[in-house]
Amino acid sequence: MARVFLVNPPSPEPVRTPLLSFCHLAASLRARGHEVALYDASAPAAARDAAAIAARIEAFAPALVGVHVKTLHVQPAYALARALDGRWPLVAGGPHATICPDEPLRHGFRFVVRGEGEEALPELADAVDGRRALGEVAALSWRDRGLVRHNPSRGFLTDLDALAAPTSALDLFDPAWYGAARALPPAGL
Repeated sequence: MARVFLVNPPSPEPVRTPLLSFCHLAASLRARGHEVALYDASAPAAARDAAAIAARIEAFAPALVGVHVKTLHVQPAYALARALDGRWPLVAGGPHATICPDEPLRHGFRFVVRGEGEEALPELADAVDGRRALGEVAALSWRDRGLVRHNPSRGFLTDLDALAAPTSALDLFDPAWYGAARALPPAGL
């Protein structure tokens, strides 16, 4: 199974809680048997410098690094991609990557997941792991021998109950990133 590291790049956006989108993605990857780590560099108490982020990624030794790319904060995502300097295959996801899939491919990303990633990202991890062809991953844009390929899109997720529970990935977030001194006690205590 592939090891996937998800990064929310540093940005001035005030992120105060774990990202629901990352919870969904991590839970979906885990449900398909992949190992996941993540880092929210937009959290108030998180390290924001590229060297610290790269050290976290390197310690996990991933086969794939996913970066959230939003239009308003696209420059920090591209700066992070430059700083990671081709050490890992990068996949861009999020709103900007969906709207402009060719652009991240010109900024150091090898792959782009267009639209909702809960199915596409685990399939891409399968492909990186050699268990699926890249051409079979719907909603994937990628470089193939220097040419940009855009696989067919996939429809919207309509059965949200079929997704892995996002709460199953909350353990990947460090409460200290958001200013908490310690983890909250379990519910009901």
